[in-house]
Order: sequence, then structure tokens, then C-alpha cells
Amino acid sequence: MAIKQKRDKGLKIMMTETSFARLNELGELLGQSPSTLASIAVSNLINDYMGKVTLQEKAMNAMVKEVGPKFKEQLELMVGGSDE
Repeated sequence: MAIKQKRDKGLKIMMTETSFARLNELGELLGQSPSTLASIAVSNLINDYMGKVTLQEKAMNAMVKEVGPKFKEQLELMVGGSDE
């Protein structure tokens, strides 16, 4: 079950007349206020982007873990070895 949180932080956004009309129309169809729908839309967008960023970060870390040591070896060969 999702934890309900009170929306108590405001944000002003500017929309085109067409988008605003469509938001109002959707609100009427769903029985929700345009501000509620906009809040849900922004929250969903943030969650989607955060999920994508997390997946990209995991993929990058896996790639670095796999390729990093091999890259280091090649770089050492190119500069004449390491001082170890």
C-alpha cells in the first residue's frame, strides 16, 4: 500500500493555451482538478527520470568495473609500464 503524503510545496508552471485546455478537459473527464492532475504528472515524470538515471548509473558502474582494469593495462603498455 502506498504511503499517502500531503502535497504542501507549490510550483508555478506556464502552459500553452492548448495544453491547459486539454488538462482541464482531462480533469473534467476524470473528476479531478487540473492542479491534482498536474501534480501527479510531475511526480510521475520525476519518478521515471530517477529510475532511468539509476539504471544508467548501474550500467555505467558495471561497464567501468569490467573495462577499467583492461583499460589500465593498455594505458600502461602505451606509456611504457608502471612504476610499481
